[in-house]
Amino acid sequence: MQSRTGQIGSLAARTRWVPERGLAPILTELTSAVDASARLLVLLDYDGTLTSIVNDPRDAWLPREVQALLSRLIRYPRVHVGVISGRALDDLRERVGLAGVIRAGCHGLEIEADGLAFVHPLATAYQEAVRTAGEALRLHAGSIPGIEIESKGLTVALHWRNAEPSAMARVSAAIERVRRLNHLRLLSGRQVAEIIPDVGWAKGESVLWIRDHVFAGGPVEDVVTLYVGDDSTDELAFAKLAAQAITVKVGEQPYTAAAYRLAGVGDVHRLLATLAREIENRWPPPAS
Repeated sequence: MQSRTGQIGSLAARTRWVPERGLAPILTELTSAVDASARLLVLLDYDGTLTSIVNDPRDAWLPREVQALLSRLIRYPRVHVGVISGRALDDLRERVGLAGVIRAGCHGLEIEADGLAFVHPLATAYQEAVRTAGEALRLHAGSIPGIEIESKGLTVALHWRNAEPSAMARVSAAIERVRRLNHLRLLSGRQVAEIIPDVGWAKGESVLWIRDHVFAGGPVEDVVTLYVGDDSTDELAFAKLAAQAITVKVGEQPYTAAAYRLAGVGDVHRLLATLAREIENRWPPPAS
């Protein structure tokens, strides 16, 4: 499995202390884009960004009022909205079923949008390696109380949110075993370890793929991209998207590679609501 030492060192070099300054500076950039009639790409993580973190990820459902906000944005042809998550695409589709929303599952290894479908070809080729990693995790950690091992097809995850602290030595040992497998990469998230194919592709790369393909009918230089996320997997995207997107970290951790920071999920909802209102006030109503 790929060593992440160089990757972590590179990310650490881009991470700095970012104060939480509220919505104003983010909205200044976004409203400038709206005033210029720019094309907008709004991409958000799911857990911890659009929905609050819960003990059981199966209980994290998108609130109706947030679905309504996304619907207000995607009414406009110049605005595209998407959700990028570590969840499997099928799971994400069940939770964000709005027509017109871009969905990217398994950290962007699988993507669907109107008229577009993508699965990273090498990720498919390494599914057997991912399956082997899942079996190893079940063998060495599956019996630990509070541990959940989730197979997602292209990736596998070990969740320890509900495990006792005393179990962490066994959890770490199980993760260390799968580190040795070839063609795989370890992503550490919020109380979860994600085993993904080592194909040089994650959320940041998928953001750029989405931008280039959704807006393929014109130059991407005038596309303003907003990317919002809360986890360490999003930090890789923030670093990848530097100078190419408005990046926003969600959470109390002040050290980030993002340009801006918001305190919590409620602030993300307020950001979307304000953006929708600014667009509605400035742009003519879309054709029905």
